Amino acid sequence: MDFAAIIAEQIPLLQSLHSELALPESALTDDMARIDAAVKAAILSIVRSREDEVAEWEAKIAEDKRILAGLARAVGDQGRSVLAAGRRESERGEVRNVTRATADCRHYPRTMSVFCVSLRSSSR
Repeated sequence: MDFAAIIAEQIPLLQSLHSELALPESALTDDMARIDAAVKAAILSIVRSREDEVAEWEAKIAEDKRILAGLARAVGDQGRSVLAAGRRESERGEVRNVTRATADCRHYPRTMSVFCVSLRSSSR
């Protein structure tokens, strides 16, 4: 049952319960305000949670870009050409060549082994 259907079903029920209890109109108004506040709070909570998730991903991406820039400087022209080819392939949606690039990590100096392991695990 979707949100609108629940509201459409439950509000008349709430109104009839108020009538049976002979509650003043202000009690129904207060209950409706509580429902409104609860719905808004739930929506804001979910939105904030997703905003936090986006911020975490942006931070991860920024860190990965920083690492890649450092690696590009460390490996020189050959590394830059591999990275450029990878960018072109990812823009075209080609994933198969990324795994080939990760297999070529064994040719890089030992200092890059951590990056290569990370690259291999992220391509799975």
